[in-house]
Amino acid sequence: MRRVVTGHDAQGRSVVVADGPIPRSHEFASLPGWVSALPWATEPGEPADRTGEDPTAKVTDFVPAPAAPVSSC
Repeated sequence: MRRVVTGHDAQGRSVVVADGPIPRSHEFASLPGWVSALPWATEPGEPADRTGEDPTAKVTDFVPAPAAPVSSC
């Protein structure tokens, strides 16, 4: 799987911020070909278009907090 994160530059134009493998994924040895991935996560009330540190690095559980917008595949 691949994750493409887009954003905007100082002039308001669309740019690719990150393009590469999903940083939080797990391949199950007992189920060949089965992968669980967390491409992006934000805390409740946090904008999805934030900049800076990748929020998926802080996630320790694939079960989201109440009202947290989390995308998983």
